[in-house]
Amino acid sequence: MEENKYLVPIAIIIAGALIGWGFYSSNGSETKPSDMNNTEQVTQEPIKVNFKDSDHILGNPDAKIKIITFSDFECPYCSDFHKTMIQITDEYAKDGKVAWAMRQFPVHGVPTQIKAVASECAGKLGGESKFWEMTDKIFETTPTGWISVEELPVLAMSLGLDTNDFNICLENEDTNKKAQEDFQNGIDLGIQGTPHSIIILESGEQIPLEGARPYDEIKGMIDMILAQ
Repeated sequence: MEENKYLVPIAIIIAGALIGWGFYSSNGSETKPSDMNNTEQVTQEPIKVNFKDSDHILGNPDAKIKIITFSDFECPYCSDFHKTMIQITDEYAKDGKVAWAMRQFPVHGVPTQIKAVASECAGKLGGESKFWEMTDKIFETTPTGWISVEELPVLAMSLGLDTNDFNICLENEDTNKKAQEDFQNGIDLGIQGTPHSIIILESGEQIPLEGARPYDEIKGMIDMILAQ
């Protein structure tokens, strides 16, 4: 009975999300922008990226190596890479060598879109540490698969967040806008799959990194860059 009281607010949120985010497919499959093959887009100069004030960052924003990852909460490779980057930041962030930002790129339909907003709400209501705690929990799997949308308020409560405030936040236009802006940023960069990372060096050089590279590979790249 206790969990059922959360189902109505979540159902309302899902209905609102279907209306509000027109650039998602309803079948839950990864989508690609319709003009991705446009010649003008293919030949234009690459867009440079850097950390922004709204980013969720582990480490010093002025670190020698900055990494931005576009991620989806129902992408198994994103879940694997998330664990890798947590391990990397645990090792390299404390002394200013590496900083990592995760941006929302939910391409697998409405449930993962809602989860993206949920993580933003955790950060809005409880600070940066709660964003990362919620992110960790959402990426965890259950015996039957991904954590469901209906479980999100329960997760929020487990983090010490007020469930009423959390449900209100899920419907908040500004919170949704933050996740949408991350997504649009990825579209503008031409990202077509997740996880997609961009490594930014002190020189300003930017290195795209596709897929869930293993810890040893990421560590090797970082050590090689730092040694130069």
